[in-house]
Amino acid sequence: MSVLLSDRFVYIHEPKTGGTFVTYALTQLHGGVTDVRPSRFGRDPIRLRLPTAVFRYERGEAAAPSPEPTQYGRLYSWNDHGTCSEIPRPFRSRQILATIRNPFQTYVSGYLFGWWKRPEFLPLYRRTIEDFHHRYSSFPELSFTQYMELMHASWTVSGNRGLYSGTGIGFQSERFIRFYFRVPWLLRGTRRDISSVVRKVDGEYVRSRGYLADMYDVRFLRTERLNEELRGLLLDAGYDAADVEFVLTLKHVVPVGGAEIDFTERATSHDWAAFYTPELREIVRKKDDLLFSLFPEFDVTGTAVSP
Repeated sequence: MSVLLSDRFVYIHEPKTGGTFVTYALTQLHGGVTDVRPSRFGRDPIRLRLPTAVFRYERGEAAAPSPEPTQYGRLYSWNDHGTCSEIPRPFRSRQILATIRNPFQTYVSGYLFGWWKRPEFLPLYRRTIEDFHHRYSSFPELSFTQYMELMHASWTVSGNRGLYSGTGIGFQSERFIRFYFRVPWLLRGTRRDISSVVRKVDGEYVRSRGYLADMYDVRFLRTERLNEELRGLLLDAGYDAADVEFVLTLKHVVPVGGAEIDFTERATSHDWAAFYTPELREIVRKKDDLLFSLFPEFDVTGTAVSP
């Protein structure tokens, strides 16, 4: 889930939105990718505070791809989970590209993918959920509703926790802020103050579209139309039409472990709405109002989508 840096744009890879597809397509067009891996000097606080210096150092340590890049230039893969605020200075003038997915679908996709089941997360769950083992005795085999409770108890910032609380925003909205908003530094300067932005998000902030002043200028591609919209973006960016035609017929690209990928037909049998009770659906609609305001086409009745 690394950021992709090129001469034409920067791609921010938010999980479960089609980023593996975008990465594969761009790698084909650029003749490979230079994988700029973390160094021992690039610990998270340093990387967050000095992304340009860290990138330049780690780029110098990276091996060049084979074969040499095409006429579209070098493509760099750098900084897992990187956000707009961490784009290195030489690339900050580039257009920012990202993919976006209906939050109802994204919650279900994350549930089925199962990353949250990993045992290394158990200390976090024990710390943030009172009597965790009693309340979730079947862990990691949880229902979708239990998973949603878990996400909003353990994977949101302090002060924004609780699926059933009458205040706060949804996990997907908080993650969206982390990736695409100008988030100020904490006073000590070791990490960004997500909570200060989350506290601003209320009904008036959303109705007045106050969030636009806090966001980076990002071009979002819809996951459900990714073939067509990625091709359009590439044409707008100056790629040759003949070179990007393959994107229209490219199958769904899925990670299968490590750097390995596979190709599948986009599934149409998975009905995300079946995972939601009416009450849970209403909670998501309210808590993720920020996303539905930004992307009103996502506020729809349940239809079949790929996991």
